[in-house]
Amino acid sequence: MRQYLNTCLAGLAATAAALMLITAVKAQPAPLTICLEEDSPPLSFSFGPRKGGFDHGVAEEIAKRMGRPLKVQWFESENDEEAVPVWEANALLSDGLCDLIAGYPLLGSTLGKPETDKGAVPEYEGMKRSERGRLVKLGVLSATQPYYRAGYGVIVGPAADPAKVGGMKDAPAALKMIADAKTPFASRGDDSGTHKKEKLLWKAAGVDADASSGSWYRETGSGMGATLNAAVGMGAYALTDRATWISFKNKGDFKIQVEGDKVLFNQYGVILVNPAKHPAVKKELGQSFIDWVTGEEGQKTINSYKLNGQQLFFANAS
Repeated sequence: MRQYLNTCLAGLAATAAALMLITAVKAQPAPLTICLEEDSPPLSFSFGPRKGGFDHGVAEEIAKRMGRPLKVQWFESENDEEAVPVWEANALLSDGLCDLIAGYPLLGSTLGKPETDKGAVPEYEGMKRSERGRLVKLGVLSATQPYYRAGYGVIVGPAADPAKVGGMKDAPAALKMIADAKTPFASRGDDSGTHKKEKLLWKAAGVDADASSGSWYRETGSGMGATLNAAVGMGAYALTDRATWISFKNKGDFKIQVEGDKVLFNQYGVILVNPAKHPAVKKELGQSFIDWVTGEEGQKTINSYKLNGQQLFFANAS
């Protein structure tokens, strides 16, 4: 009888332990999934074992404060005429692939194509071949309020400026002058986001740069740092993001020759979570932050941030 009782007690203990384990497993908070572009430094990047960026750091802090593990869904923006990044962002969110997405302002004018309610999901880590090019119905997302922009790209070149593009703001026009002068231009040539942006600019300039590959147009097939080193070494112009250029050490006599074109800007926005759908949202505190960041003091603070003495962000709250 005693042995029977001991067996029952052992069974009950095992069952209780199992139930406690199941409860503990169930109590684990769901991961906070954020979609980040794999080649958008300094905001986000995933180059083999090297992963990080400003947005990645913000995502880690958000997950930490929410007490949830972070899961990053890396994706590759097509960044071409048929796949505008903000439409891709909308598609990723609408398809439920992530809870949050960083790096793209969902403005009222850019939430999607006016003539369609569908968008293509960009290629993402773990995507099956059969899913490529898949269209999804875009969700109804609230537009954000713009409050600052970061210079997405600049064209750098030697101080002598052989193509005479210094001070220009029209990036395609500047590239056309570089092509006409047949002055060297160093391209990443690696199918990265920066390279894709560059190809769009050549197309807007009416120049078939690929046809001149190996002569004045030189593709490095490398990352941004290596391409800038090559450009400086051969006295060639190059397209790069502003933050990378400011932190680049081997500038020589090179400087920013072309900047300010709106096609190179990266707009940021701020949005208040809808309290009707999420009652726990601290609406008043959220609105206070929005009022501050879009107000005079917040805008002045954004403009005052500098790296190596140079302004990185430009306040433009409307």
